[in-house]
Amino acid sequence: MEFLYEYEYGAEETKVLQQLTYGQLKSDQKNKKALRSLRFAHCLLGAGYIFLAISFYFSSDSETKNFCLAVFLLLGGLWIFIGFTTTGFLWNYSAKKTAASLHLIKEKGQALLNDQGVFLSAPYTEIHQFWEGITEWGKSGSFVYIICGNFILLIDQNKITAQEYQTLQRLLEDHISLSGVV
Repeated sequence: MEFLYEYEYGAEETKVLQQLTYGQLKSDQKNKKALRSLRFAHCLLGAGYIFLAISFYFSSDSETKNFCLAVFLLLGGLWIFIGFTTTGFLWNYSAKKTAASLHLIKEKGQALLNDQGVFLSAPYTEIHQFWEGITEWGKSGSFVYIICGNFILLIDQNKITAQEYQTLQRLLEDHISLSGVV
């Protein structure tokens, strides 16, 4: 049983890759913990500035206490704002950079899926990935995606026939469960 697919990654495929990468980053516990720690550190720094502003305001007799109060409150508010908005920004940035660096993203080529694994050939690259090295597959919109180590293969369901889709689905279900390799 074999499935042959001619692929070319354009703007729509790049967008799907970014969404998939964003989802992977969000679900990765290591990334969540690091970004949560970063958020907490920023908010703690902001709270420190606010506490410093309040304590300086009540303990100082100088004429600049209103100016210092405003500066410290602004800095505190800025750090808290950064703490709450940094996570989404970093996830989006990381997803875009990761999607941009994925293999074959700007190329076109052929993908062959058979009982041995996934074989990709493009003008400058040839990748052979056996089923044991494939970590995940699923659906995103009209695309079937296959995550094979450091690359993602997208197959547009609109470009294949019903019989080809059944062959593809049978191959994937025979060799990979939705949570990884069978």
